[in-house]
Amino acid sequence: MKRLSVFMAFIFILILLAPGWAQQSENNYKDILIEMKKRFGEVNTYQCIFELYTAKEEKTKKSISRYFFKKPKMIRMEIFEGNSKGVVLLYDKNKKHEVRAKKRGFFVSLFSRSFRPEHKKVTGLRGRGIHQSDWGYYIDRHIQMLEFLEGIFSGEEVVESRNTLVFKLVSNNPERTESVAKETLWVCKKEFIPVKYVQYDLSGEKILSSLFKDIKLNIDLDNKLFMKFKRVKER
Repeated sequence: MKRLSVFMAFIFILILLAPGWAQQSENNYKDILIEMKKRFGEVNTYQCIFELYTAKEEKTKKSISRYFFKKPKMIRMEIFEGNSKGVVLLYDKNKKHEVRAKKRGFFVSLFSRSFRPEHKKVTGLRGRGIHQSDWGYYIDRHIQMLEFLEGIFSGEEVVESRNTLVFKLVSNNPERTESVAKETLWVCKKEFIPVKYVQYDLSGEKILSSLFKDIKLNIDLDNKLFMKFKRVKER
């Protein structure tokens, strides 16, 4: 009888712990990345307000853009606040593999320039350009860096009215993770898209952060939006 009581107690403890095990499995960082990759495969277009902060050697740069993305990889950024205010950037991977830039204004709005995506004129302080700004790039890059990153689930938070899963990432080799030693990532629990991420270097300084607001998925975006600087009305 005593043995039976001990056995039943053991079973009861397992039942209590089972939800915790399930939760841990559901929030495994590698599995979440795979789920994000799968979800992005279902997203043909998206638009949002994109807030970007970068820092390097005591310099900082901030911008807020209207951001548009269409597969296979066309991107439009309209910077309306912060550094480079008034600049519009257009990128189409399948064209000349270049970034076209134009600043809105009375005197300069007639002119535009073209740059290689890696050119310092169209990249941030850390050398990241518009061609590295979309969710697909972020997800693929983090999948490539999996062996150098430990992802720890740290709970749930509401960010921009979205329920998110929060992960703390720690690099065991910052040289292989773009000088990022630690990172916090907020993933939409429903859509498995990145809502926010903040990256830190070895000294603990914030070197990059991205926030995506007012996100709209799989909307109809005219190709002209990525070809002409004049805004084309979204349907």
